[in-house]
Amino acid sequence: MPHHFQNELMKTVQARLPDLSRYCRMTAGTPWDGEDLLQETLIKAFQSAAVFVNHPEPKAYLFRIAANAWIDHCRKNKAPLDPYREALPLVQPHGLDFEIREAMEELFCHLPPRQASVLLLTEVFGFSAQSAASMLEMTEGAVKASLHRARTTLKRVKRRDDEVRSRFKAKSVAELADIFLDAFQQHDPAAVSRAYRSLKHRGMEAKRIIGEGMVFFQFADPDGNVFTVAAPAKKIRNGS
Repeated sequence: MPHHFQNELMKTVQARLPDLSRYCRMTAGTPWDGEDLLQETLIKAFQSAAVFVNHPEPKAYLFRIAANAWIDHCRKNKAPLDPYREALPLVQPHGLDFEIREAMEELFCHLPPRQASVLLLTEVFGFSAQSAASMLEMTEGAVKASLHRARTTLKRVKRRDDEVRSRFKAKSVAELADIFLDAFQQHDPAAVSRAYRSLKHRGMEAKRIIGEGMVFFQFADPDGNVFTVAAPAKKIRNGS
């Protein structure tokens, strides 16, 4: 790759990296899965460097790669995807309520991957329904229908959020770690995200460490106490 072209590519990526990184983290639900998704997105962007640099909307191009990479990952791991039927609501839905928007990162794990992508692209990162449709290879009508279902789901989830929190509060950190590990082994990104966030609410910080044939999740509490849970490395995203 010519040096000047490489510099142009890096500048184009760097300008959009903060938003892309946040999108990947919110989509994937955990920092390590978000980092994996970000790296996969950047690799694919560099592999199609000529298209990327000359694309009329480089940011949309990057987000399209990330959104479809995550949907492909969920499909590969047999996570349920939202069927995007065109079923427009009779009343055009408005944006999310303030309290739901404030809790977005915690609530996204309750949505199917495609609905989550549609909602993130439009509500958080400001893409139009038409742009989101192009990025996700959907019709604009299907995007609006997915938005309507996603908003309805999040409002319902928010109402029962206190009950869910109470149930998890009754569990010990060790029990939550077991739930987290089981979700990871079951290839369930939504359940991983829920368990991870429950541990975060207890003040636990988590790191992922990849060893020989194993992946370790190390949890540390605010007092500096550390414990580790482990799973076979073959369970890691993309089998790496």
